[in-house]
Amino acid sequence: MKKKTTSRSVNSNVLFGPPPILAGEDETAYDELMGRVCAAIKPVDVIDEMLIADAVASEWEFLRSSRVKLSLLQTCAAKGLQRFLDSNLDYDLYRERFVQDLTEILQDCLPEHHAEDRPQRLARDCAMALIESA
Repeated sequence: MKKKTTSRSVNSNVLFGPPPILAGEDETAYDELMGRVCAAIKPVDVIDEMLIADAVASEWEFLRSSRVKLSLLQTCAAKGLQRFLDSNLDYDLYRERFVQDLTEILQDCLPEHHAEDRPQRLARDCAMALIESA
């Protein structure tokens, strides 16, 4: 026996409360998910609507959990990379190379009438400032 679809649309917010959306989440995306599920299932009574509301809320929570997990993994990876670089990349070994490269860049950028040693002095000052700020 086929169920008869009700002609009236029940506002699910009245029956089931507001959607489980946290600050910063996209309410439009939740509404889209709810609409697509309702269009696919075509609820005929309040029982169908309750099941749909529960299924959509559960799916939304799963999607939120996936977003949080991805964010945590990205944050942990960035922090891990920072710790690795801090412990394995000795700035003292690269400081002279940095000074040489920066000196060449400054020589190309500064007017020719500046003293010959000014770009190198600026590069060394910059390198020392980086050490002191670390």
